[in-house]
Amino acid sequence: MDYLNFNNAGSSRTFSSSNEAIIKYLEIEEKYGGYYCADIYSDKLNKFYLNLSKLINCKPSEISFIANTTLGFNLFINSLKKNKNYNIVIFSNEYESNIICLRHNKINFKVVRVDEDGNFDINELKSKIDKQTLIVNLCHITSNIGNENSAQEVGKIVKSINPNIIYSIDACQSVGHVDVNVKRFKCDVLIGSGRKFLRGPRGTGFIFLRGMKNLLINPQIIDNHNFNHNVNPNHIFENFEYSPALKIGLSESIKRINDIGIMKVEREIKLKSNYFRDKLKQKKNIFFYENKKKISGINTLSIKNHSPKKIYNFLLSKKILTSVVEKKNYFFNKNKKSDALRISFHYYNTYNQLDYLVKCISRI
Repeated sequence: MDYLNFNNAGSSRTFSSSNEAIIKYLEIEEKYGGYYCADIYSDKLNKFYLNLSKLINCKPSEISFIANTTLGFNLFINSLKKNKNYNIVIFSNEYESNIICLRHNKINFKVVRVDEDGNFDINELKSKIDKQTLIVNLCHITSNIGNENSAQEVGKIVKSINPNIIYSIDACQSVGHVDVNVKRFKCDVLIGSGRKFLRGPRGTGFIFLRGMKNLLINPQIIDNHNFNHNVNPNHIFENFEYSPALKIGLSESIKRINDIGIMKVEREIKLKSNYFRDKLKQKKNIFFYENKKKISGINTLSIKNHSPKKIYNFLLSKKILTSVVEKKNYFFNKNKKSDALRISFHYYNTYNQLDYLVKCISRI
């Protein structure tokens, strides 16, 4: 039996057609050399922007191809033309690496508390936003607790207070997982990775930057590709050197997601989460951290008197891939949680696979 991947929030199983596209590109690159091969493939390389713009509802020129979400967040934060005494508003479920970036840059940030049910107080959000607020950043679906946060609601609140505030979204766990629409969300920035629910290769990601916000950005990594970004504001976070093969692979993955339909993907993922949770709901020693009303494909749980690491190792011995969320995470610290096991589904996981997973967990 092959390993069953229930760690899609870490890295999904790549589309076979994406792997084939990467291999084919490398074979052509070996024949013609790196630069001429990129010239030959220029039309296909540019399809990446078209495919992603269709998925998230933006202009192709507003997208930059990068290596991952953490790099994207750092590029965005460090490229901002900052005002004196500015601040950033985040939520208590913020991704740990993003907080490290803010602290490393000695940025003043305010935290809106997200409770154990995945809810936040609208009045608290409003109170944290002031005249010095430059950005409000939302982690759409967190990697540690799989509640889907209302990106549309936050966008509506932020823009009603001040339309000039930059509304940014970390969509690392949501793009390719649920319907992400930058126009409906009213966001100015959206950052994502390819290796997770988009089913692309590792080492791929993107930044969406709304065109109207380009005047607030001064890219910190400058080369002959983007040095004239004020004149040509397209793909401004990109540099001349990158991996065309991986870009081709991610483009193919996004195309496949578009062909299937993101609404169908989202529906299938959530159905499987609910199926899995319903199978285990009679087990009194199992605790799920998510609010079932905000369910996604990410399910974090604890089993009484069993450490998540031991459960992880047991499931690994049964050829089941999961992951462990450590209590050092910012959200878990605030809510005094212990470590938890994370099980994350994609639409390609079958119900037979889920039944096998439930059987193995029930043995514990």
